Amino acid sequence: MGSVRKRGNTWYYTIEMAPVNGKRKRIERTATGAKTKKEAIKIMLEVEEDIKKGFNYVDNGKTSYADFLKIWMDNYVSKNLAYNSVRAYKFHIKNIIPSLGSYQLNQLSPSIIQNFIDSNIDKYSFSTIDSYLAVIKASLKYAVHPCHYIKQNPAEYITLKKKKDDTVIDKEKDFISQEKFINILNMFCKNSWQYALLMIAYNTGMRKGELLALNWSNIDLENKVIHITNNAIRVLVSEGSLKLARPKTISSIRDISFSDDLLAILKTLKKTQSIERLGFGKDYIVNDFVFKKKDGSFVNFPDVDTMVKAIKRKIGSDFHLHQLRHTHATMLVESGASLKSTMMRLGHSNVNTTIEVYAANTKTLQDESAEKFEEYINKLSAK
Repeated sequence: MGSVRKRGNTWYYTIEMAPVNGKRKRIERTATGAKTKKEAIKIMLEVEEDIKKGFNYVDNGKTSYADFLKIWMDNYVSKNLAYNSVRAYKFHIKNIIPSLGSYQLNQLSPSIIQNFIDSNIDKYSFSTIDSYLAVIKASLKYAVHPCHYIKQNPAEYITLKKKKDDTVIDKEKDFISQEKFINILNMFCKNSWQYALLMIAYNTGMRKGELLALNWSNIDLENKVIHITNNAIRVLVSEGSLKLARPKTISSIRDISFSDDLLAILKTLKKTQSIERLGFGKDYIVNDFVFKKKDGSFVNFPDVDTMVKAIKRKIGSDFHLHQLRHTHATMLVESGASLKSTMMRLGHSNVNTTIEVYAANTKTLQDESAEKFEEYINKLSAK
Protein backbone atom coordinates (compact mmCIF):
# COMPACT_ATOMS: atom_id res chain seq x y z
CA MET A 1 0.00 0.00 0.00
CA GLY A 2 1.31 3.43 -0.90
CA SER A 3 0.93 6.73 0.86
CA VAL A 4 0.03 10.32 0.06
CA ARG A 5 1.30 13.63 1.36
CA LYS A 6 0.84 17.30 0.70
CA ARG A 7 3.57 19.84 0.05
CA GLY A 8 2.33 23.40 -0.25
CA ASN A 9 -0.80 23.20 -2.37
CA THR A 10 0.21 20.00 -4.21
CA TRP A 11 -0.62 16.40 -3.32
CA TYR A 12 1.88 13.60 -3.99
CA TYR A 13 1.65 9.83 -3.83
CA THR A 14 4.39 7.31 -3.11
CA ILE A 15 4.21 3.68 -4.26
CA GLU A 16 6.35 0.74 -3.16
CA MET A 17 7.77 -1.10 -6.18
CA ALA A 18 9.43 -4.52 -6.39
CA PRO A 19 12.91 -4.61 -4.78
CA VAL A 20 15.89 -4.19 -7.12
CA ASN A 21 19.02 -6.16 -6.07
CA GLY A 22 17.52 -6.51 -2.61
CA LYS A 23 17.03 -2.76 -2.24
CA ARG A 24 13.65 -1.13 -1.73
CA LYS A 25 12.33 0.78 -4.73
CA ARG A 26 9.79 3.57 -4.43
CA ILE A 27 8.39 6.08 -6.87
CA GLU A 28 6.83 9.41 -6.01
CA ARG A 29 4.63 11.25 -8.45
CA THR A 30 2.39 14.30 -8.42
CA ALA A 31 -1.27 13.42 -7.92
CA THR A 32 -2.23 15.65 -10.83
CA GLY A 33 -5.66 17.22 -10.36
CA ALA A 34 -6.09 16.15 -6.75
CA LYS A 35 -7.40 18.88 -4.47
CA THR A 36 -8.05 16.73 -1.40
CA LYS A 37 -6.41 13.78 0.34
CA LYS A 38 -9.29 11.54 -0.75
CA GLU A 39 -8.75 12.47 -4.41
CA ALA A 40 -4.97 11.87 -4.09
CA ILE A 41 -5.60 8.40 -2.60
CA LYS A 42 -7.97 7.59 -5.47
CA ILE A 43 -5.31 8.53 -8.04
CA MET A 44 -2.71 6.48 -6.15
CA LEU A 45 -4.98 3.40 -6.12
CA GLU A 46 -5.60 3.78 -9.87
CA VAL A 47 -1.85 3.89 -10.47
CA GLU A 48 -1.30 0.79 -8.33
CA GLU A 49 -3.94 -1.02 -10.36
CA ASP A 50 -2.23 0.03 -13.61
CA ILE A 51 1.10 -1.27 -12.29
CA LYS A 52 -0.53 -4.63 -11.57
CA LYS A 53 -1.64 -4.69 -15.22
CA GLY A 54 1.93 -4.08 -16.35
CA PHE A 55 2.11 -0.33 -16.99
CA ASN A 56 5.71 0.92 -16.77
CA TYR A 57 5.45 3.54 -14.05
CA VAL A 58 9.17 3.39 -13.29
CA ASP A 59 9.75 5.03 -16.65
CA ASN A 60 6.36 6.76 -16.62
CA GLY A 61 6.69 7.65 -20.30
CA LYS A 62 9.81 9.77 -19.75
CA THR A 63 11.85 7.96 -22.39
CA SER A 64 12.42 10.21 -25.38
CA TYR A 65 10.66 9.22 -28.58
CA ALA A 66 14.05 9.04 -30.34
CA ASP A 67 15.36 6.54 -27.77
CA PHE A 68 12.17 4.52 -27.91
CA LEU A 69 12.30 4.31 -31.70
CA LYS A 70 15.70 2.63 -31.33
CA ILE A 71 14.23 0.18 -28.82
CA TRP A 72 11.36 -0.54 -31.20
CA MET A 73 13.68 -1.05 -34.17
CA ASP A 74 16.05 -3.34 -32.25
CA ASN A 75 13.46 -5.40 -30.38
CA TYR A 76 10.65 -5.66 -32.88
CA VAL A 77 11.15 -4.30 -36.41
CA SER A 78 14.57 -5.83 -37.11
CA LYS A 79 13.48 -9.21 -35.75
CA ASN A 80 10.07 -9.49 -37.39
CA LEU A 81 9.98 -7.58 -40.67
CA ALA A 82 11.56 -8.18 -44.07
CA TYR A 83 14.87 -6.54 -45.04
CA ASN A 84 13.26 -3.92 -47.31
CA SER A 85 10.72 -2.97 -44.64
CA VAL A 86 13.46 -2.54 -42.03
CA ARG A 87 15.47 -0.37 -44.41
CA ALA A 88 12.40 1.75 -45.23
CA TYR A 89 11.57 2.23 -41.54
CA LYS A 90 15.13 3.37 -40.82
CA PHE A 91 14.89 5.91 -43.63
CA HIS A 92 11.54 7.30 -42.41
CA ILE A 93 12.71 7.46 -38.79
CA LYS A 94 15.64 9.69 -39.81
CA ASN A 95 13.09 12.23 -41.05
CA ILE A 96 10.76 11.86 -38.06
CA ILE A 97 13.33 12.25 -35.25
CA PRO A 98 14.33 15.91 -35.94
CA SER A 99 10.74 17.02 -35.30
CA LEU A 100 9.43 14.52 -32.74
CA GLY A 101 12.46 12.73 -31.30
CA SER A 102 13.12 15.15 -28.42
CA TYR A 103 9.61 14.72 -26.97
CA GLN A 104 9.14 12.30 -24.09
CA LEU A 105 6.63 9.58 -24.88
CA ASN A 106 4.20 11.00 -22.34
CA GLN A 107 4.49 14.43 -24.01
CA LEU A 108 3.46 13.30 -27.46
CA SER A 109 -0.12 14.34 -28.07
CA PRO A 110 -2.48 13.96 -31.03
CA SER A 111 -2.13 17.67 -31.79
CA ILE A 112 1.70 17.52 -31.86
CA ILE A 113 1.64 14.53 -34.20
CA GLN A 114 -1.07 16.04 -36.39
CA ASN A 115 0.93 19.28 -36.67
CA PHE A 116 3.97 17.28 -37.78
CA ILE A 117 1.92 15.54 -40.47
CA ASP A 118 0.24 18.76 -41.65
CA SER A 119 3.52 20.69 -41.75
CA ASN A 120 5.04 18.13 -44.14
CA ILE A 121 2.11 17.50 -46.46
CA ASP A 122 3.26 20.14 -48.95
CA LYS A 123 6.92 19.10 -48.75
CA TYR A 124 6.59 15.42 -49.61
CA SER A 125 4.33 13.12 -51.59
CA PHE A 126 1.17 11.69 -50.06
CA SER A 127 2.68 8.18 -49.96
CA THR A 128 5.77 9.44 -48.09
CA ILE A 129 3.72 11.22 -45.43
CA ASP A 130 1.46 8.18 -45.19
CA SER A 131 4.57 6.08 -44.49
CA TYR A 132 5.70 8.50 -41.77
CA LEU A 133 2.31 8.24 -40.10
CA ALA A 134 2.36 4.43 -40.35
CA VAL A 135 5.74 4.32 -38.58
CA ILE A 136 4.54 6.67 -35.83
CA LYS A 137 1.33 4.71 -35.26
CA ALA A 138 3.06 1.33 -35.22
CA SER A 139 5.87 2.43 -32.88
CA LEU A 140 3.53 4.08 -30.38
CA LYS A 141 1.24 1.06 -30.49
CA TYR A 142 4.27 -0.97 -29.40
CA ALA A 143 4.92 1.59 -26.63
CA VAL A 144 1.41 0.87 -25.30
CA HIS A 145 1.64 -2.88 -25.65
CA PRO A 146 3.70 -4.89 -24.89
CA CYS A 147 6.06 -2.21 -23.48
CA HIS A 148 3.51 -0.37 -21.29
CA TYR A 149 5.44 2.90 -21.46
CA ILE A 150 2.25 4.85 -22.14
CA LYS A 151 -1.40 3.96 -21.62
CA GLN A 152 -2.81 5.17 -24.93
CA ASN A 153 -1.54 5.62 -28.47
CA PRO A 154 -1.72 9.38 -29.22
CA ALA A 155 -1.45 8.69 -32.97
CA GLU A 156 -4.26 6.14 -33.12
CA TYR A 157 -6.86 8.49 -34.57
CA ILE A 158 -4.58 10.76 -36.59
CA THR A 159 -5.76 11.00 -40.21
CA LEU A 160 -4.07 12.04 -43.39
CA LYS A 161 -6.18 13.85 -45.94
CA LYS A 162 -5.22 13.83 -49.57
CA LYS A 163 -4.52 17.15 -51.23
CA LYS A 164 -6.92 18.16 -53.97
CA ASP A 165 -4.26 17.43 -56.55
CA ASP A 166 -3.95 13.88 -55.21
CA THR A 167 -7.64 13.01 -55.41
CA VAL A 168 -7.55 12.46 -59.16
CA ILE A 169 -4.92 9.94 -60.17
CA ASP A 170 -4.18 9.41 -63.84
CA LYS A 171 -3.69 5.68 -64.16
CA GLU A 172 -3.41 5.97 -67.95
CA LYS A 173 0.21 7.08 -67.55
CA ASP A 174 0.98 3.59 -66.26
CA PHE A 175 -0.24 1.95 -69.46
CA ILE A 176 2.29 1.37 -72.24
CA SER A 177 0.82 1.31 -75.76
CA GLN A 178 1.94 -1.44 -78.11
CA GLU A 179 3.56 1.13 -80.40
CA LYS A 180 5.53 2.64 -77.52
CA PHE A 181 6.58 -0.80 -76.30
CA ILE A 182 7.87 -1.77 -79.76
CA ASN A 183 9.93 1.44 -79.86
CA ILE A 184 11.43 0.47 -76.50
CA LEU A 185 12.23 -3.07 -77.66
CA ASN A 186 13.95 -1.76 -80.79
CA MET A 187 16.62 -0.25 -78.56
CA PHE A 188 18.00 -3.69 -77.71
CA CYS A 189 19.25 -6.77 -79.53
CA LYS A 190 16.84 -9.68 -79.55
CA ASN A 191 19.37 -11.95 -77.84
CA SER A 192 20.13 -9.48 -75.00
CA TRP A 193 19.03 -9.80 -71.39
CA GLN A 194 17.33 -6.39 -71.67
CA TYR A 195 15.12 -7.53 -74.55
CA ALA A 196 14.19 -10.77 -72.77
CA LEU A 197 13.50 -9.07 -69.43
CA LEU A 198 11.22 -6.47 -71.02
CA MET A 199 9.34 -9.12 -73.00
CA ILE A 200 8.83 -11.37 -69.97
CA ALA A 201 7.66 -8.43 -67.86
CA TYR A 202 5.23 -7.35 -70.59
CA ASN A 203 3.86 -10.85 -71.17
CA THR A 204 3.66 -12.12 -67.59
CA GLY A 205 3.22 -9.07 -65.33
CA MET A 206 6.04 -10.25 -63.07
CA ARG A 207 7.47 -7.86 -60.52
CA LYS A 208 11.04 -6.54 -60.83
CA GLY A 209 12.26 -8.58 -57.86
CA GLU A 210 10.64 -11.72 -59.25
CA LEU A 211 12.34 -11.19 -62.61
CA LEU A 212 15.81 -10.70 -61.13
CA ALA A 213 15.40 -13.76 -58.88
CA LEU A 214 14.42 -15.98 -61.81
CA ASN A 215 16.58 -19.06 -62.35
CA TRP A 216 16.53 -21.38 -65.35
CA SER A 217 15.43 -24.13 -62.98
CA ASN A 218 12.26 -22.08 -62.41
CA ILE A 219 11.33 -22.26 -66.10
CA ASP A 220 9.70 -25.33 -67.62
CA LEU A 221 10.40 -24.78 -71.32
CA GLU A 222 8.63 -27.97 -72.33
CA ASN A 223 5.32 -27.06 -70.69
CA LYS A 224 5.82 -23.28 -71.03
CA VAL A 225 5.43 -22.49 -67.34
CA ILE A 226 7.38 -20.15 -65.05
CA HIS A 227 7.48 -21.19 -61.38
CA ILE A 228 7.85 -18.10 -59.16
CA THR A 229 9.38 -19.11 -55.83
CA ASN A 230 11.75 -16.28 -54.92
CA ASN A 231 11.97 -12.51 -54.88
CA ALA A 232 15.15 -10.45 -55.23
CA ILE A 233 15.72 -7.70 -52.68
CA ARG A 234 17.86 -4.63 -53.26
CA VAL A 235 20.54 -4.45 -50.56
CA LEU A 236 23.65 -2.38 -49.92
CA VAL A 237 26.66 -2.99 -52.15
CA SER A 238 28.67 -3.90 -49.04
CA GLU A 239 26.19 -6.72 -48.40
CA GLY A 240 26.47 -8.17 -51.88
CA SER A 241 23.91 -5.89 -53.56
CA LEU A 242 21.39 -8.70 -54.17
CA LYS A 243 19.52 -10.96 -51.81
CA LEU A 244 16.99 -13.68 -52.59
CA ALA A 245 14.06 -14.24 -50.25
CA ARG A 246 10.74 -15.98 -50.25
CA PRO A 247 7.87 -13.73 -51.38
CA LYS A 248 5.99 -11.92 -48.62
CA THR A 249 2.66 -13.63 -49.36
CA ILE A 250 1.73 -17.18 -50.34
CA SER A 251 -0.19 -15.81 -53.33
CA SER A 252 3.07 -14.50 -54.81
CA ILE A 253 4.36 -18.08 -55.07
CA ARG A 254 2.66 -19.09 -58.31
CA ASP A 255 2.94 -20.60 -61.78
CA ILE A 256 2.60 -18.44 -64.89
CA SER A 257 2.03 -19.98 -68.30
CA PHE A 258 3.55 -18.27 -71.34
CA SER A 259 3.21 -18.21 -75.12
CA ASP A 260 5.23 -19.72 -77.96
CA ASP A 261 6.63 -16.25 -78.74
CA LEU A 262 8.08 -16.00 -75.25
CA LEU A 263 9.35 -19.56 -75.51
CA ALA A 264 11.35 -18.61 -78.60
CA ILE A 265 12.86 -15.59 -76.81
CA LEU A 266 13.88 -17.70 -73.82
CA LYS A 267 15.48 -20.34 -76.03
CA THR A 268 17.40 -17.63 -77.90
CA LEU A 269 18.62 -16.16 -74.60
CA LYS A 270 19.74 -19.54 -73.30
CA LYS A 271 21.60 -20.29 -76.54
CA THR A 272 23.32 -16.89 -76.40
CA GLN A 273 24.46 -17.53 -72.84
CA SER A 274 25.93 -20.90 -73.85
CA ILE A 275 27.93 -19.21 -76.62
CA GLU A 276 29.13 -16.50 -74.21
CA ARG A 277 30.19 -19.12 -71.69
CA LEU A 278 32.34 -20.83 -74.31
CA GLY A 279 33.85 -17.50 -75.28
CA PHE A 280 34.84 -16.55 -71.72
CA GLY A 281 36.01 -20.04 -70.82
CA LYS A 282 37.27 -20.40 -67.25
CA ASP A 283 36.64 -16.69 -66.59
CA TYR A 284 32.89 -17.14 -67.06
CA ILE A 285 30.88 -16.73 -63.83
CA VAL A 286 28.71 -19.83 -63.56
CA ASN A 287 25.24 -19.48 -62.04
CA ASP A 288 21.65 -20.39 -62.87
CA PHE A 289 20.22 -16.87 -63.19
CA VAL A 290 18.10 -16.23 -66.29
CA PHE A 291 19.21 -12.62 -66.59
CA LYS A 292 22.98 -12.23 -66.64
CA LYS A 293 25.63 -10.25 -68.44
CA LYS A 294 28.12 -11.51 -71.01
CA ASP A 295 30.58 -12.68 -68.35
CA GLY A 296 27.87 -14.62 -66.53
CA SER A 297 27.45 -12.20 -63.62
CA PHE A 298 23.84 -11.75 -62.60
CA VAL A 299 21.84 -8.70 -63.62
CA ASN A 300 21.27 -6.53 -60.55
CA PHE A 301 18.97 -3.65 -59.64
CA PRO A 302 21.49 -0.97 -60.73
CA ASP A 303 21.71 -2.67 -64.14
CA VAL A 304 17.95 -2.40 -64.53
CA ASP A 305 18.07 1.21 -63.32
CA THR A 306 20.60 2.00 -66.06
CA MET A 307 18.38 0.34 -68.67
CA VAL A 308 15.33 2.33 -67.51
CA LYS A 309 17.27 5.62 -67.67
CA ALA A 310 18.35 4.83 -71.24
CA ILE A 311 14.74 4.10 -72.20
CA LYS A 312 13.58 7.40 -70.70
CA ARG A 313 16.15 9.32 -72.72
CA LYS A 314 15.23 7.49 -75.90
CA ILE A 315 11.42 7.81 -75.73
CA GLY A 316 11.49 11.29 -74.19
CA SER A 317 8.93 10.49 -71.50
CA ASP A 318 8.63 8.85 -68.11
CA PHE A 319 9.06 5.09 -67.87
CA HIS A 320 9.45 2.55 -65.10
CA LEU A 321 9.44 -1.22 -65.23
CA HIS A 322 6.29 -1.53 -63.13
CA GLN A 323 4.36 0.06 -66.01
CA LEU A 324 4.71 -3.23 -67.86
CA ARG A 325 2.98 -5.01 -64.96
CA HIS A 326 0.15 -2.45 -65.06
CA THR A 327 -0.09 -2.88 -68.81
CA HIS A 328 -0.20 -6.67 -68.62
CA ALA A 329 -2.92 -6.55 -65.99
CA THR A 330 -4.98 -4.10 -68.01
CA MET A 331 -4.71 -6.23 -71.13
CA LEU A 332 -5.71 -9.34 -69.16
CA VAL A 333 -8.90 -7.76 -67.89
CA GLU A 334 -9.77 -6.17 -71.22
CA SER A 335 -9.27 -9.50 -72.99
CA GLY A 336 -11.99 -11.03 -70.83
CA ALA A 337 -9.90 -12.83 -68.21
CA SER A 338 -11.77 -13.21 -64.94
CA LEU A 339 -10.70 -11.11 -61.97
CA LYS A 340 -9.86 -14.31 -60.10
CA SER A 341 -7.50 -15.60 -62.79
CA THR A 342 -5.96 -12.14 -63.18
CA MET A 343 -5.39 -11.95 -59.43
CA MET A 344 -3.72 -15.37 -59.40
CA ARG A 345 -1.49 -14.58 -62.39
CA LEU A 346 -0.31 -11.31 -60.84
CA GLY A 347 0.15 -12.80 -57.39
CA HIS A 348 -2.25 -10.45 -55.60
CA SER A 349 -3.29 -11.60 -52.14
CA ASN A 350 -6.59 -9.71 -52.37
CA VAL A 351 -8.89 -9.49 -55.37
CA ASN A 352 -9.75 -5.91 -54.37
CA THR A 353 -6.22 -4.89 -55.34
CA THR A 354 -6.85 -6.20 -58.83
CA ILE A 355 -10.18 -4.40 -59.06
CA GLU A 356 -9.08 -1.05 -57.63
CA VAL A 357 -5.70 -0.69 -59.26
CA TYR A 358 -6.41 -2.13 -62.68
CA ALA A 359 -9.95 -3.11 -63.58
CA ALA A 360 -11.60 0.16 -62.59
CA ASN A 361 -9.22 2.09 -64.84
CA THR A 362 -9.62 0.24 -68.11
CA LYS A 363 -11.57 2.11 -70.74
CA THR A 364 -12.97 -1.06 -72.27
CA LEU A 365 -14.60 -2.10 -69.00
CA GLN A 366 -15.91 1.40 -68.42
CA ASP A 367 -17.50 1.43 -71.86
CA GLU A 368 -19.01 -2.02 -71.28
CA SER A 369 -20.44 -0.90 -67.93
CA ALA A 370 -22.03 2.14 -69.57
CA GLU A 371 -23.53 0.01 -72.34
CA LYS A 372 -24.91 -2.57 -69.89
CA PHE A 373 -26.41 0.17 -67.73
CA GLU A 374 -28.04 1.75 -70.78
CA GLU A 375 -29.48 -1.63 -71.83
CA TYR A 376 -30.87 -2.12 -68.32
CA ILE A 377 -32.55 1.31 -68.33
CA ASN A 378 -34.06 0.67 -71.77
CA LYS A 379 -35.52 -2.63 -70.57
CA LEU A 380 -37.09 -0.91 -67.59
CA SER A 381 -38.56 1.77 -69.84
CA ALA A 382 -40.04 -0.83 -72.16
CA LYS A 383 -42.03 -2.49 -69.35
